[in-house]
Amino acid sequence: IIYIYIYIYIYFMIKVFGTSHSRVFKKLKLDKYSIDCENISGATLVGLPKRTSTLDIKNRIITYLKKNKPNFLVLNFGQVDIDLTYYYKIVVKGENINKKKYIEDLISCYKKFILELLEYIDKEKIIIFGINPPALIDKESCFKYTSRIIFNKNSISNDLLKSNIESIEERTNFSKLFNIKLNEMCIKNNIKYTMAFNEFLNSKNIVSHFFTSNNDHHLRGIENDKCNYEPTNRLFKEKLELIIS
Repeated sequence: IIYIYIYIYIYFMIKVFGTSHSRVFKKLKLDKYSIDCENISGATLVGLPKRTSTLDIKNRIITYLKKNKPNFLVLNFGQVDIDLTYYYKIVVKGENINKKKYIEDLISCYKKFILELLEYIDKEKIIIFGINPPALIDKESCFKYTSRIIFNKNSISNDLLKSNIESIEERTNFSKLFNIKLNEMCIKNNIKYTMAFNEFLNSKNIVSHFFTSNNDHHLRGIENDKCNYEPTNRLFKEKLELIIS
């Protein structure tokens, strides 16, 4: 008698949508889970709930959910709004921004969009990841990177930007406040939330040099698809495994 054993491997699907910072999920390997990450460079929370927007994020996500049934949907937005759009509004649009009100408006956009998604996916399958700490430590590095991203070599705007660039401590607290308010919204609406944030900080409560090259606003290992840094991967993997367990 010949016994034939057939092993069936069942893989569950985790779909990720987020900014370019979410590309870290492409580098993760989880037992029994397949991770499909769609990172959208320049994606903002303001554009998320809009029916029509430049990046068409809302329709991309809803179209995916109409055709697919992932076990979990991870959303990772907000980094662009805090790191870049904040300065764009101050310098280019000349807006006088109250940080708390700015964050409240961003969270409101996020909430509105998430609630719209409930027509296509169960709430318990949605996971919200908080944003990362800022990775550009000194003001000059932050100025150079930010000006390159949001300006077209406008010297007047660059001078105004340089005078408005905040310290790494202020920028870290800004990002931290966003995550606090995002977590509060998720708790109130019974939505899964997690983040990797404090783990990247040093004893001074700013990003550790182990996790930044100081020339890119992405953490080390997330600068592009080819970059890979196991310490960063490990922290995100631990957070993801814990929230889906």
